[in-house]
Amino acid sequence: MPHGGIIPDNSPLAFDEDEKILREIKENMTVTITRVIDNHDFLMYFDSLNLKIGDKLTILGHQPLMVPLTLVIPMDVFLNISPKSADYIFVKITD
Repeated sequence: MPHGGIIPDNSPLAFDEDEKILREIKENMTVTITRVIDNHDFLMYFDSLNLKIGDKLTILGHQPLMVPLTLVIPMDVFLNISPKSADYIFVKITD
């Protein structure tokens, strides 16, 4: 399963200007997970959430400081993700 960051080179795929980190997304926006940071501990956590690349998420709310970001995935599953974890997830806004 592909998961990690792209290794930079001269390829136009090395950086996608439409990609944002999950924490930057405003409330009530729907996004698609495009990639995650290749960090062993985070990947184990990401897997435990049953999330995968290509999943669509809707941001339900941001809390101040270190309180989790609340989001919903299909099938009305609600998740709370810490701001640090949200920084490891890259997304594109879904039209």
